[in-house]
Amino acid sequence: MSEHVSQVESAALGLWIFGGLGGEPDRLLGIGHYVEHMLFKGTHRRTARQISQEMDSVGGHLNGYTDREYTCLHVHLPGEHLAVAVDMVFDMALSPRFDSADVEKEREVIAQESRRLEDNPEERVHDLAVETAWEGHPLGRSLHGNEETICAISRQDLLAHHGSHYSPERMLVAAAGKVEHSRLVELVEDATCGLRPGLAEAALPPPSFHSQERRLSRATEQVHLCLALPGCSQTDEERYALALCDTLLGGSTSSRLFQEIRENRGLCYSIGSYSLSYRNGGLFLVHAGMGKENFPRVLALIEQELNRFRGEGVAEEELAWAKSHVRGTLALARESTAFRMQRLAHSLLYEGRVVSHRELLRRFERVSPQDIHRAAERIISTSPTLVAVGPLG
Repeated sequence: MSEHVSQVESAALGLWIFGGLGGEPDRLLGIGHYVEHMLFKGTHRRTARQISQEMDSVGGHLNGYTDREYTCLHVHLPGEHLAVAVDMVFDMALSPRFDSADVEKEREVIAQESRRLEDNPEERVHDLAVETAWEGHPLGRSLHGNEETICAISRQDLLAHHGSHYSPERMLVAAAGKVEHSRLVELVEDATCGLRPGLAEAALPPPSFHSQERRLSRATEQVHLCLALPGCSQTDEERYALALCDTLLGGSTSSRLFQEIRENRGLCYSIGSYSLSYRNGGLFLVHAGMGKENFPRVLALIEQELNRFRGEGVAEEELAWAKSHVRGTLALARESTAFRMQRLAHSLLYEGRVVSHRELLRRFERVSPQDIHRAAERIISTSPTLVAVGPLG
């Protein structure tokens, strides 16, 4: 799928490979992320250095990431070099070398990445909140695995995982910018010629939410907390109301949590909220960082504001402000070809069709104060999961 944007010279292209934590056995936890790393270490046609040099030679940027439901390789480069992008991402995805020496070197790189995350409580607290709220479900497991599983993954394991997951049933291509769709189709067909079918991924059951507390004592200057509450899946119509709840509660500097706890009381430097949504489940999360002495008060105030929002609801004027904020945010985001590319892919992945920008705006405009109240009742009526990391001893 592609979107032509006439006023730009660049193109953004992404290749999504579906298959996440649900397909990773416990002993190989983190293998999907490991495979993603190995895609950048060379193919049967290009060395790792040649991958970098070829992309740099056209002024492009190549990167990748692993999420809980997919892996993505994405490129941003001048539109005239779209053929380079298509050839490279498919070469990387379909024919990585998995050189034995590179496998061992990258094992240490991944271990260092995991240690960096452990050393950053402001970042780590978010992953811990998901792991705690969805304990026992594949979506609640760590993307990076752990030291034991990463050390145990062999080259043969990587080859087997790649062979079973990197098949046409699991792939989606999206592009936006200076792109001609017929040319993109031709390039993708050439790149995938002879690709043999594989197995589609089995659907995961919806995760169950667990109200729990997890406090980790660390010798840091601040306490970082994350409250997790039940959210919406990517296919739930209530997700638009929840997105507006996020804007009103903590998704902007005008939001209730930011204004009350940071601006009015000065109890923390950072505070906000956001939603995580997957095919079969979602979470609504509130996060904050504060000094140890303010932790109990900030936690109490967050819960107070959440309960007030649930009890009082939202007036038409405040809801109109939130909708205006969303419209403006989306308008600015549309100036990015990468955003347009991502939205195409997510639309196809979760809805099976492209949802136009106009239709997306209509979905937000239809949300009423009653819809906001129902969404608030849904997320805030459940006791939250609390994770806190910092000097708590």
